Amino acid sequence: MSNKKPSLLVIANNNLGTSLSGGDQIFLNIIKYWQRYFRISVLGSAETSRLIKDFGLDIPVIVTDTPARHHTPNTFQLLLHQTKRLIRGINCLRRQPDLISTDYVYTASDFIPDLFLGFIIRLFHPKSYWIAGYYLFAPNPFSRRSPYNLSHRPIKGLFYYLSQIPTHFLARNFADFVLVTSLPDTKRFPKHLRQNKVSVIQGGVYIPNFATLKRSFETNPPSTRQFDACFLGRLHVQKGIVELIDIWKQVVAQKPNARLLVIGDGDLAKTVSHKIKTLDLVNNVKMVGFQTGRSKYGLFKNSRVVVHPAIYDSGGMAAAEAMAWGLPAVSFDLPALKSYYPKGMIKTPCFDLTLFAKNILSLINNRQLYQRYSRQARELIEQNWSWQKRTNDIYRQIISSTNE
Repeated sequence: MSNKKPSLLVIANNNLGTSLSGGDQIFLNIIKYWQRYFRISVLGSAETSRLIKDFGLDIPVIVTDTPARHHTPNTFQLLLHQTKRLIRGINCLRRQPDLISTDYVYTASDFIPDLFLGFIIRLFHPKSYWIAGYYLFAPNPFSRRSPYNLSHRPIKGLFYYLSQIPTHFLARNFADFVLVTSLPDTKRFPKHLRQNKVSVIQGGVYIPNFATLKRSFETNPPSTRQFDACFLGRLHVQKGIVELIDIWKQVVAQKPNARLLVIGDGDLAKTVSHKIKTLDLVNNVKMVGFQTGRSKYGLFKNSRVVVHPAIYDSGGMAAAEAMAWGLPAVSFDLPALKSYYPKGMIKTPCFDLTLFAKNILSLINNRQLYQRYSRQARELIEQNWSWQKRTNDIYRQIISSTNE
């Protein structure tokens, strides 16, 4: 009997730009912790290859395409990008037919250049086991609260919504296992599938040990830290980053020296920078772009509170990274966050910017409140957010499903 590991092909072909999404973190950590179970290779773009290298993984990557020309594409450019990536991905499968004979295939997103390639492999190699990542459902394009309508990009929102009609159909009817990031999203799939074919991966974080955390509080207690709050995530309409600048204007009205740290990159970087200047917050908001590893952890240790002002989200694991360091959080009371963050986070009624600002100030000014939420944040992450635990749990569910 052979002890050879089964093969797993990870398809992350849609990536563009330098930002790191929640879906990217999921596939990178799946690769990291599933190497003990599978022989893993990756089919993806040049951006995917860079992500894997920067993450410190030594995995063979079949590169489908050069870096995208537009990191913040408009709707037409996005359509061309996805069409090009799909065609180049198909050409790679055609030139290397051994990729199709993989035992397992994992598509890292619901975008067409990823998910359609998983379907093609399933179509031509029915014995393969298809794991589909489906991490965010497009908002209703006709809703006034759609982030795309709020940011005056209705066509882009409509394109995203329409593109999910075929991908959702394929994932629902042909994937063997579907990964989503929040409990409400499981209801998008039939009841018979939800029982053992759809699972919430949620996400995970690096968890500092207690000694490291204790030293950071002793050498740099919250009251002496440089930044009153930090934001971590893509600078995207869904993340509420533009609204956060309005919120911070209200914080500064009560605490003139209050400082906000913005960690991340994305298509709204110029918009956010312009708004900071317009609202005269240049001395109160610092943008440091995309950060990883020790530099990012150092920024957490120099911040007091983490803010997660997402106006549309399927979960939001970014806040958990900072909460692991004992930073209490403030967010809007989105449905997905109820199961993600039952404690350690003050939930603000949607979408009350004034109350959001007041909640930030309450944590900053009330030492007992701060200590209670800080302790809850740390406990929550330790109990539920270990990447190793999350990925191993999913692996066991998949193997159990395979053996049924």
